[in-house]
Amino acid sequence: MSTMPTATEQQAIYEQNLFSPAGEQGNLIFEFARGASKLQSDKRPAERCPISWIDPAPSGSFNAFCTTLLQFNFEDEDDQISQEACNDALTIVLDAYLLLPSLWSTPWIATDGGGGVRLTWRLDGREIRAVFPSGSQRPRYLYAEEGNWHQMIRNFTATTLYNQFQWLSESR
Repeated sequence: MSTMPTATEQQAIYEQNLFSPAGEQGNLIFEFARGASKLQSDKRPAERCPISWIDPAPSGSFNAFCTTLLQFNFEDEDDQISQEACNDALTIVLDAYLLLPSLWSTPWIATDGGGGVRLTWRLDGREIRAVFPSGSQRPRYLYAEEGNWHQMIRNFTATTLYNQFQWLSESR
């Protein structure tokens, strides 16, 4: 019995590059929502980012959120979300989710009437609203409210959203 030598194939997993062009990030987000993030890629390992797309594994509710947001325009012909607003929302929310997945809860998704998207989380009298407008003319903003108290944060980051998730979960 003879054996044939086999070539060892180098395997690489695509991981988001924080400096990728917006078009590449949009495609990656779409692949992620389709569950393709665990597939092998032909990306070179040198392009890796320290954030792992495999660990922690996204929860079913997070995957459902991504799918719902990506398919929103197919379900509602009147109110549409621009690709830029959708990409911005998915990028920021994904990065906040990766900071601590245990704080994740699925938001209510609505449009702002001008191509932007509004995500709302509510828990025990507290509310967080993340607004991602269409285009770069208006900045994204985060609105938090509890009773008579409220605050608005312009040009928020994933870390700011994560901090607001912590504030929201404190009421549990």
